[in-house]
Amino acid sequence: MNFDYSLEQNQLRNTVRRHTEEEMRPHVAKAEDTERFTDALFRRWGELGLIVARYP
Repeated sequence: MNFDYSLEQNQLRNTVRRHTEEEMRPHVAKAEDTERFTDALFRRWGELGLIVARYP
């Protein structure tokens, strides 16, 4: 059996990792203090195809 990630799985993994490090990390402290993420993050997740639901 081959348990290696496929090309698509690696691309998704790298996209999520890069987004988390570059775009989410700066908002973590405020999000924890206010118990809210900025709406811009939800929109960005949609743009990246990470969630299906659309937020206006």
